[in-house]
Amino acid sequence: MDTNHPIFNDSINAQKAVDNLKIALNEPNKTFPPIYQQYRDLIKQAWLSANGVFNGQPFLANTEVTKTRIAICNACEFFKKKSKRCTKCGCFMNQKVHLALAKCPIGKWQ
Repeated sequence: MDTNHPIFNDSINAQKAVDNLKIALNEPNKTFPPIYQQYRDLIKQAWLSANGVFNGQPFLANTEVTKTRIAICNACEFFKKKSKRCTKCGCFMNQKVHLALAKCPIGKWQ
């Protein structure tokens, strides 16, 4: 596992996560999919990632892939820049882009 990966920069990422959560809690829920769909998608992603790791695939995407994914998200019409969430899946994209087996809900990246 690459411990130099940006996701392991604990203090910075922890504060960013808290700040994004505060912003997200103030956003209207009607902007995002229903909560049950978001939970379903989260569980599905957890299953896919765990299964992939079990089968020898990496858990985290490399830095280049992560940067490419977030650049695509930043240019997407469904991306809320303030909360860094996708209005199609409801995910916090600044976290999701780090998962090696994650996919864009509308197929813009894999």
